Amino acid sequence: MTSLYVHSIFFCALVTILDAVSAPQSRGSFFGRQSTLSNEDAQDRPLITPTANDTISQEYWNKAQATLEQARLSTTLQATQVSEYLQESNTSEAWRFKELGELNQPYPTRLAAALFYMLSEHETTNLPSQDVVDQEFVSPCPMVIFSNYIVIRPPRCGNSMGTWSDEKNRTLLRWWRSSSGEVNFKVDSRAFGNGSVDFATLHPQASLSTAKYQLSNCFGSHRYGIEEQVTKLSQGTDLLTETSDPSKAFYMQYFVTWPNGTDVAQTNLFRMNANAVNATKDSSQTTVGAATRKGNWKASEWSECTANTREWTVNFTTSNDTNEVATVQDLRVAMATMITLMASRDEGRNQETAFTNNGGERHAFFTFLLVWFIVIVTVLAFGALIWAFQSSPFADRARLFFIRLEHALLPKRSFKSRTPVFHPTW
Repeated sequence: MTSLYVHSIFFCALVTILDAVSAPQSRGSFFGRQSTLSNEDAQDRPLITPTANDTISQEYWNKAQATLEQARLSTTLQATQVSEYLQESNTSEAWRFKELGELNQPYPTRLAAALFYMLSEHETTNLPSQDVVDQEFVSPCPMVIFSNYIVIRPPRCGNSMGTWSDEKNRTLLRWWRSSSGEVNFKVDSRAFGNGSVDFATLHPQASLSTAKYQLSNCFGSHRYGIEEQVTKLSQGTDLLTETSDPSKAFYMQYFVTWPNGTDVAQTNLFRMNANAVNATKDSSQTTVGAATRKGNWKASEWSECTANTREWTVNFTTSNDTNEVATVQDLRVAMATMITLMASRDEGRNQETAFTNNGGERHAFFTFLLVWFIVIVTVLAFGALIWAFQSSPFADRARLFFIRLEHALLPKRSFKSRTPVFHPTW
């Protein structure tokens, strides 16, 4: 408080001096007061006396009020283009962007206003919430609007893309699997055609134990991870009573994880070629949804062109608990992509070993090995070149060249002779 008081007195004194030095013809002082007229000018100025004709009648005021009221009724209010939060923030801070010169104040007034503005405390801008940041991030990506029911169909009968449909058989998006094992999800566009706008992509990841996929949005940002685990039961397990051949007792389970590896949801432990799969949240163990097979088919028979219905139906039993509804961040969308991945992998699954030949794990693993092989070969080749260069006579020539270049380009160190120390006695 003492420091602020001293600074205020100093600035007031400085402004007073500047006001005194300024010309007397200036239009205002520090506080904006206009210069007063002298007594002689006031006596010489004639007085203005109003006459009877100068009075405005009440009829004129009534007519003006009626005109303004009629204009108000015929004027439509313009809808705002921003949210209430942004509009309130802009109006409260609008005075900061006004130029100081539009008030036509003298220089001492502007100087004092700027000094006091620097000394005063200002309100800090509130940081946006995480929901606002997430929604701004995914806003350029398309959305898939659906209720609690999705039908997943494969590419069949000449169509190169499968579909997601709602209960009214309206196409939500289209999907297909590439030769490298990626599963692409795209929405239709009136301008560019069916399946032309990116929505999400499942990328296979290199792994030695399980099948792992990375679910990315239209920007390629990692949003979820999907993992498949296959378990072969031994002969002493009670679940083997469901099948007559113990060598084919394979059970599978899928997991949906966050990018950091934490589990979000998981399916039940279901047998290979099962007709129903349930998914629950990992934290609360509440059911997210259930997928049911429609039709009598297995493995690659899903994409055969037949008159019978062959599809997976997904019923979601929980309400959406995120503000990013209908985006890749929606857990229901993640579950639908998981069921699509499961059905797609089952098409190429070997019924004897439960391995798949179309999942993309082999391609991802060989790509991983190829990248490391290229890195190791590059490092070894670079080291061999350095060793060969140092062993050659060009190394001494290069060393001498760079020493001369250093002396020519870099500044010289100033020579300073050191005064010898004279001891009083030796």
